[in-house]
Amino acid sequence: MKHSVFALAIVIIFTIIILIEVSAIKDGEKCTASDPRIIYEGCALDYRDMTLWCDLTNLTQLPRPEEIKAQAPPSKSASLFMNDSCVDLINPDVLGLYNRLKMISFSKNRISHLVNGTFAEQTTLKVLDLSNNIISKINKNAFQGAIALKILDLSHNNLSSLPTEALAALRNLQELNLASNKLRTIDGGWFGHVTSLKVVSVAYNKISSWMTSQQTSRENVPAQNQSPRIQYTQHISKLEKLSLRGNALKQLPLRAFAESQHLTSIDLGGNRIRKLHQSIFKDLCFLHEVVLNDNRLSMAYRDWFINVIRNNAAYSYPPVTSSVMSYNRWICDCRMYDYWKFLHESRDKIVYETMAIDLVCSFPLKHSGRNLTSLREEDIRSTGDCILHEENEEDKSSTSMSSTHNCSRYWSKHTPLLEHSTTSNDASHRDTQSLYVIMNFTFVVVILCLLVMVTLVRCMMRSEMASTKEQYACKHSQLNNHIDEIKFKEI
Repeated sequence: MKHSVFALAIVIIFTIIILIEVSAIKDGEKCTASDPRIIYEGCALDYRDMTLWCDLTNLTQLPRPEEIKAQAPPSKSASLFMNDSCVDLINPDVLGLYNRLKMISFSKNRISHLVNGTFAEQTTLKVLDLSNNIISKINKNAFQGAIALKILDLSHNNLSSLPTEALAALRNLQELNLASNKLRTIDGGWFGHVTSLKVVSVAYNKISSWMTSQQTSRENVPAQNQSPRIQYTQHISKLEKLSLRGNALKQLPLRAFAESQHLTSIDLGGNRIRKLHQSIFKDLCFLHEVVLNDNRLSMAYRDWFINVIRNNAAYSYPPVTSSVMSYNRWICDCRMYDYWKFLHESRDKIVYETMAIDLVCSFPLKHSGRNLTSLREEDIRSTGDCILHEENEEDKSSTSMSSTHNCSRYWSKHTPLLEHSTTSNDASHRDTQSLYVIMNFTFVVVILCLLVMVTLVRCMMRSEMASTKEQYACKHSQLNNHIDEIKFKEI
């Protein structure tokens, strides 16, 4: 027994050592020429579009322009691709020699740190891809000078935080991708000067709670052992798309999105959210997509999707075919009656979105596994505390009215109200049906006319054939008579 325990301990120790070595090789060791990724020995310049290709090489640094043999000066390159290589550090002095770049991609390398002044000379740069590296630290002046940058991809790295002023120089930034990192806090100071942001993704991080700018100003900065928070700020008021998918959010405050009223898409899927206020999306008049799947929600409200239905009914957005409410813990009792009624009222107006925001009941057990829209009205009303529901009916209706009122200016300017939109949709539906009836009637008339014409033609052909036969018979009889006369004369 002692020998077996000793042998097991040795095996465990060796296994740990091997795992540590493998991890060190993966994160720290430089790739060599024997690496299966390596295909090319150096860079090549395509002079037609001035693209410098340095992909799939064993280079650890970007070559200087004079080291590259090309038909045109490499320093005038417009695009630089150095993906799937061995770069571990971007040298600002060398990169500065390529000062006409509009696009840079260093994806799938071994970069771990961005030093100050890395992109100081890149005043024309618009797209920067640093995804799939091992970046864990970014100095506060790393992006200083990249004043024209519009798209920044830092996804799939090891970032746990950013300096408050790291993005301050990127005043024209429109898309920021921080997905699949190790972020535990989003500091509102990041976006203090980035006023043109339209798309932000912080999906698949470790964010567990949310703090608005008002709460941040009233409360002290969290201690090191305090739970991480998102500190929201009004500086990203032009934001259109926000993805918080795959984090550890449990709740959101009522005014979490109040400062970004241009939001059109919000992805909160794959979190641990148990409850959302029914009016959390009411000020988002442009909203046409909300994703809430893979959470722990138990109650749904019509105000979540009233703007979604209204906008999708007015505009030609691509239809949403996948469920945005699946894999939650919905309780389909009388408290869900308003949402059930909302689904049935919206089903005839916009089918695909209504199917997408339908939900599958988890409780009570008699409704488990059934879609909410498949339940009858009495099934909903007869389950749960309907008295409490009726007491809150006035509050809910007032909240719904306030939601409509908040967006009335936008809808009056840009799109008709829901009732007008519904009326126009119904009118267009009736016009379409009338058009179909007219087309069918016309088709039948045309077919009948063709049949009549065919019949007339056949009759005419038959009459002509009959007259031809009569003439032929007459001539035949005359010919026979003539032959008989000739025979008689001969006799």
